[in-house]
Amino acid sequence: DKDPNSIDKKQLVYPAEKNFPTELYAMCLTQDQIYALNALEKVDSVSHVLLTADRGRGKSSIIGIALTGLGYISGELLNVIVSSPEKENVLELFNFLKNSHNALKISYYFDDKSLVFRSSILRVTYKDPFEALHSDADLLIVDEAAGLPFPLLVRLLDQFHKIIFSTTIHGYEGTGRAFSVRFISFLKQKNPSFLWIKLREPIRYSTNDPVEKWLFSSLMLDAEPHDITRNKIKDINNAHLVAYDAEKLIFNDQELTPLFGILVTAHYRNNPKDLLMLSDAPHHKVFSLNIDDKILVALQVSKEGEISDEDLHIFYQESPSSHIVPDKLFKYYGVIDFLKYKGWRIVRIATHPNLMRMGLGSRALKLLEEHAVSEKIHWIGAGFSAYPELLNFWIKNNYIPVHISPKINKKTGEHTIIVIKPLDSTVNDIIKKVNANLKTRLLKEGSVTYRNLSPKTFRLIIKSGAPLSEFRMELDPMKVFRLGLYLRNVLHFESASDAIEDVVRYYFAHKISVLSETNEELLISAVLQRRRVGLNNLLKIRKLLNYLWEYLNTSKI
Repeated sequence: DKDPNSIDKKQLVYPAEKNFPTELYAMCLTQDQIYALNALEKVDSVSHVLLTADRGRGKSSIIGIALTGLGYISGELLNVIVSSPEKENVLELFNFLKNSHNALKISYYFDDKSLVFRSSILRVTYKDPFEALHSDADLLIVDEAAGLPFPLLVRLLDQFHKIIFSTTIHGYEGTGRAFSVRFISFLKQKNPSFLWIKLREPIRYSTNDPVEKWLFSSLMLDAEPHDITRNKIKDINNAHLVAYDAEKLIFNDQELTPLFGILVTAHYRNNPKDLLMLSDAPHHKVFSLNIDDKILVALQVSKEGEISDEDLHIFYQESPSSHIVPDKLFKYYGVIDFLKYKGWRIVRIATHPNLMRMGLGSRALKLLEEHAVSEKIHWIGAGFSAYPELLNFWIKNNYIPVHISPKINKKTGEHTIIVIKPLDSTVNDIIKKVNANLKTRLLKEGSVTYRNLSPKTFRLIIKSGAPLSEFRMELDPMKVFRLGLYLRNVLHFESASDAIEDVVRYYFAHKISVLSETNEELLISAVLQRRRVGLNNLLKIRKLLNYLWEYLNTSKI
């Protein structure tokens, strides 16, 4: 490693026009950092800043210095939220907040456990991504942004006016390739004038250091998919499934590099452990969808289930990480028999970034299912953050929601969902019952446990599977009377909310589809989740309830 103390600062040139004190520029170790610090003075005029670098370029430190500078010139107390996938990601940022305050001889208070920093010019608080999403500040810092899922980044953009996104493009925190492909393109569309700062000059390594190059190559941090464009794909039905021998694959760079290149491009969190798991875990299998010798889709599968009677006791005591789907179905639904069935959990399915929305992911799933049946596998499943666009993909391919976590994952800002496609009739009967139980719970706990679930996701789950034919409308004469007064504009929503909820629950339980998707999501949000929706939407809900009540009474459902 290069010793920062050995850097010749005499060669560094400070900008002629600058607003931050010279003492802050004196903390920079490279000319790149000086340019970045000067550029960060302009965050007020551009709203969105993107700071990217490979590992060891000093991006976290320069943000810590810049925050002190922004507080110094703001003229009033600057309130900042710092967020990241892991708390450890931002420790260096806070270290340089302290160092830069010391350089300016400004006193401060710092709680190193909660990561709260206060001074006369700044208040900086660490919050996990979910907390940040429901907070407000003058400025949001998202460090290691590539480690967060794309939908969460989009929601943060909507929530905050000023944001500095900082991320490692290649490094242990995550290669960030999905970030490069999807999020940067989205940011360019949303704010074409956003400021993009790139740190290239290394601090930890010498320029063109052979050790850094060896590290990138060995850990495949710079793996790339095949160079292929959409016009090369004439007919997706010509694509075929390839199954790999993991022990041979690890020694075959010609196949491994483009395969891993697709996985790291499509997924938001990647690290060298993924490569180890791919090549070394005996319960993992690797597939790809190919046309000729070009890899279009990469799939990583984990073998789960097939639990012997002797091992059943383990599931009463712990949650085996190698049997995620069986464990959740056992603990939440008590379906002991499900544990004995052989299943495949799809850990990752990733399509080449140039070939999205061509049906290749669905083609890969279809061929994988056929292969699974030939190997006498009873089910295929997957678990993922409950973003509606992801769930919609699986439901379109006839996968059935069977579990949604009661708690939100604070790193993704979403609940986690599990879907399953049964491959034989016995498992199909189990999954039908589990899906019905999940939907019943969702209808009853929408305003409590699942209040923050996206209404779009809520709707997709509740309309999946078969109707809940046994679900009854719990309307006694008193409820019906109050409902009638509400429908005639005598009572307001809160006065008849219990009766309104009974009608809406019945509508979704029986999969009645006489309303638009937008209106169904409004009913979910306002009635089942009890979110605030505004006066105009409350007036609209009264009209919808009038229509539904008349429909239910005339159709005799």
